Amino acid sequence: MDKVLEAQGPVMKKDRGTFSFNSPFTPVADGQVLPDHPFDPAAPAVSADVPLMIGTNKDEMTLFLYGKMGVLTDGMARMGLGRLAGDAKDQVFEHYRGRMPDASARDVIVTAASDMFRAPSLLAADRKVAQAAAPVYVYLFTWETPVLDGKLKSTHALELPFVFDNADLVPSLTGKDPERFKLSEQMSTAWIAFARTGNPNHPGIPTWPAYTTEQRPTLLFNLTSRVENDPRREERLLWQGILTK
Repeated sequence: MDKVLEAQGPVMKKDRGTFSFNSPFTPVADGQVLPDHPFDPAAPAVSADVPLMIGTNKDEMTLFLYGKMGVLTDGMARMGLGRLAGDAKDQVFEHYRGRMPDASARDVIVTAASDMFRAPSLLAADRKVAQAAAPVYVYLFTWETPVLDGKLKSTHALELPFVFDNADLVPSLTGKDPERFKLSEQMSTAWIAFARTGNPNHPGIPTWPAYTTEQRPTLLFNLTSRVENDPRREERLLWQGILTK
């Protein structure tokens, strides 16, 4: 651990101030400690009988990008998307600009990056379903924090105070509206139920069906949560097409 922490400083110093979507610290499939990617090309046999609950937040990338980007033009956003989509950057930009004709270039790139963040989770869910051995439950966290004038929306890590039922400890992230505790009750109880039984359903949320690749039922967590089949379908198809090329 000491060697890892010692090495972290110079790497972070070198990376500081750059506009990057990629962390320098990621797991590496070395063939020994980590034999291979756990969900590529298929779900792992070792956990075939273990249920999976997986999801992301609607606006994951606001936490990483809003403080790093100045004024952006469409051309700059298109080029920035090259870090996400490589040669598909034009396809991605045109898709989001078409869906968001009045949005700022900043919002276009943040929305695209957030959907890219979600796509691997959905791909993992698909591969777990294909294994046909244990159920998968997929969610999308959509509640938006009021802090910083709402700029963070449903940002990365915002779900954690609700999952652990301690939103009262971080008003700087969740705000102070007591209504937020309704979401804590829904989410923390779902996580407890899933840990205990492998099924996150409980009376405080709508019936949450196991995921299928035909219907793709997804629980949208909010003050009033609901189930929606295949939310943001067009964006899912776009990014999964890019990721599986």
